[in-house]
Amino acid sequence: FLKIKNKPTSRFELISVKTKGGNLMNFELTKEQQMIRDMVREFAQAEIAPYARELDEKHEFRKESFDKMAELGLFGIPFPEQYGGSGGDTVSYALAVEEIGRACGGTGLSYAAAVSLGATPFYNFGTEEQKQEYLVPMAQGKTFGLIRFAKTNAFDFPRRSFIFSLFFKTGKPPFGSVKFVMGRFHKSFYLFGS
Repeated sequence: FLKIKNKPTSRFELISVKTKGGNLMNFELTKEQQMIRDMVREFAQAEIAPYARELDEKHEFRKESFDKMAELGLFGIPFPEQYGGSGGDTVSYALAVEEIGRACGGTGLSYAAAVSLGATPFYNFGTEEQKQEYLVPMAQGKTFGLIRFAKTNAFDFPRRSFIFSLFFKTGKPPFGSVKFVMGRFHKSFYLFGS
């Protein structure tokens, strides 16, 4: 059975679900998750939303917003403190992505890409040396990881993700036909591509 709470805003919030085995799954946010959501929402409405239309129309990236996000520690939410993160959980990170994306879709997507596509492969598959060299500055928002997909099968994302992840796990390209490039093209950006 579902337990649903009707919120004053007429939105419904799923609180818990009883599974077939009779176990109760609780979906309420913890106090820490609520605090992160509220902090990011307030920040995004004040610092990101006012620029959203202009950024969309001009197809631009506003580095000032990302610098402020770095000051708040948003890039390090899902990573442990030993790697420059804040030791948060995946739900907290997802809430941050949601709130930033609500203020500006492009900024939210760029934030999610910097963390999920740029930094996370280093956390999951990088050597300790790679984590210290690349993950720590990414989790602190000092650098951003980007992924470049080019030419044929550019949007074959699951396959490319597997190849990218395998590369960092083994330290060498898994297939001869895939060329991996790792370079610094700006003082704050690293490019990983195929």
